[in-house]
Amino acid sequence: MSLMDSSLATNKKNLRQKILAQRNALGEKLRVELSIQICQKIISLPSFMKAKSILAFVSMGSELNTSPLLQHLLQTTSTQQLVLPRVNTSKKILELYEVKHLNGTLVPGIWGIEEPDPLQCKKMNPDQIDLIIAPGVAFTANGLRLGYGGGYYDRLIASLAKKPLILAPVFDLQMVSTIPMSPTDQLVDLVVSETQIYQRHQTISH
Repeated sequence: MSLMDSSLATNKKNLRQKILAQRNALGEKLRVELSIQICQKIISLPSFMKAKSILAFVSMGSELNTSPLLQHLLQTTSTQQLVLPRVNTSKKILELYEVKHLNGTLVPGIWGIEEPDPLQCKKMNPDQIDLIIAPGVAFTANGLRLGYGGGYYDRLIASLAKKPLILAPVFDLQMVSTIPMSPTDQLVDLVVSETQIYQRHQTISH
């Protein structure tokens, strides 16, 4: 690793630790309330409503709770397809599976995150995804993203022949002015927090 790469990795690590500490300090009651608000804002977005196949994620730890979003997509009246990721550590990729209900079809993954059971869920071609709802630690108003350090979403997005809309649900406290970026880091198109919707080079107040 070069000196520049080492410095970049250190800066990312320091920012990650700082934001995670702030997120971990958020009270559970407030986390639930804000998560519901943010999920409702996402559900009402035209870009969400027109997407047929949506890659979301099951939240863990102090992350924004995605349950309202997942439940919305699994309603019997929904015509949208819920897709969830499964980590393949040997290939260092995310494998995608359609999920039709949560009970009994998810199993604990390598980091304890619930993932689709490949024996019960249908594997999906990533190029069929219309919208990616991506997790992350920190974001900027113009779409820079700091993930957890594994690079799984960056590799997934870079591999797609047809790039879908990429949306990140976040708490306001995860918004920062700048993020140290590597050449392989991928941007997001929309960042939705409890007070703002950030679109690249444009902020929509809510």
